[in-house]
Amino acid sequence: MNPLVRNAVLVVGIAIGVWMLFDGARALMTGAYTMPGAGRFAGKLGPWADVLQSVGVSPLGLAAKLIHVLLGVAWLAAVLALSLSLHMARPLLLGVSVLSLWYLPFGTVAGLLVGATVLFTGKAPAA
Repeated sequence: MNPLVRNAVLVVGIAIGVWMLFDGARALMTGAYTMPGAGRFAGKLGPWADVLQSVGVSPLGLAAKLIHVLLGVAWLAAVLALSLSLHMARPLLLGVSVLSLWYLPFGTVAGLLVGATVLFTGKAPAA
């Protein structure tokens, strides 16, 4: 994997991982996710909430909050594996990319970008 592409994957993975971990942990502690305070979307969850609701998972329930935390940790583990040039990095990144597609819009974009990068670049991550 080209070093520039690798660094881009690291940045995207860290950003989505930290955000999901933070927002899920915050929701577990306070009962509420981070939401816009003003504007058209004030006080509303993102479109991901509709995706969860459509499959019977309450976006405000414990399961959704734990999914956020676990997926955030999984992203961070995958980027750590990539940064250490571990052979498990590619399957981890691909797996977490697929698992993030429901998290509209940011997880979907991150999952598509990272997943496509993993699928269409060289096999071994370069240090």
